Amino acid sequence: MSPESLRVFARISLLLVLTLAGFTAGQQAVRDFETSATVNALRLLGVTGVSHGLTPTSVIVDAGPRGVFALVLSPSCSSLASLLALASLAVLRPPGSRTRLVLAVTAAMALVFVGNIVRITASLGVGLLTGPSSLVLFHDWVGSLFGFAYTLGVFLLMLWLLLPRDGVPLEELCATPASPGVPGVPPGSAGSAAPTAEAVSPEPLGLAVGGGLVALAALHSALTRRAVRHRLRAALAHAEPSTRVAAVQTAGENGVGRNARILLAAAGTEADIWVRQVLAQTVTRHRWEPASTRALVDLRIWAKQELLWGRLESGDGDAPGTGPDGVTAEAVLTESGWWVA
Repeated sequence: MSPESLRVFARISLLLVLTLAGFTAGQQAVRDFETSATVNALRLLGVTGVSHGLTPTSVIVDAGPRGVFALVLSPSCSSLASLLALASLAVLRPPGSRTRLVLAVTAAMALVFVGNIVRITASLGVGLLTGPSSLVLFHDWVGSLFGFAYTLGVFLLMLWLLLPRDGVPLEELCATPASPGVPGVPPGSAGSAAPTAEAVSPEPLGLAVGGGLVALAALHSALTRRAVRHRLRAALAHAEPSTRVAAVQTAGENGVGRNARILLAAAGTEADIWVRQVLAQTVTRHRWEPASTRALVDLRIWAKQELLWGRLESGDGDAPGTGPDGVTAEAVLTESGWWVA
């Protein structure tokens, strides 16, 4: 490996370490600031149904008849990752004007931050108007597409500010200096440069480093999903019905579609009518999720049948069963903000 390739590898490695360290050290402060900016922006627009939560990154939303719920700005919802990515790309830029570099990076980072505040504000607005389920749907689909669009647009804007202006001949950008002592060979022409030792191109090294990082990220994501599924299965098999109810609600918050197989297996073995009714209503509440798997379709069919059987088993329309300590399912579900089938 040539010295030039080693320098490229060391530069990219140092940049990645600094980016990860910056995200770890700054994500809490940036999330606090973004949460405060979102609440203040909604108040400037005359919205009174939002307020700061118990933590600096949480927001309390009062949607009136649609209920009161809390939202937490997670690290993945913060704009810090995009800001650090833009800064890293700027460091790896070709040599050029520092003034233009500062202008491009400042404009790009400011637009990304404002775009993320607009995305979060719009999601909260949808939640105020239509409830938490619509908020999650808007955030996961429309908000994600909007975030991709403005990040890509800002990146193109930064490139436009950094690249040379029109009118610069391509020959001047790609020209090589003439070698002294070679008469009759104009500067920039083929063969004018002195022979040099062949260096290893840094592109394969960069691709290898990038591919390795992508593989590590994929492995970490797979291990995390496996751990989450393991904990959900353990909680759904717990002896206490209240623990199983909490596991069902947690699985619903994490996405019924991605946990459809686990919930369908639990539905086939669950004997407590209280837990079964909570599971059925959790699935029904997330009917906005696209039916992309057979397990989710089967789970929805089971949920509709379970809600019907729950009404039939109640006989006179009262609660279908009781939970621990003789507490009726109707009382528990009503206090938790659920409707009673």
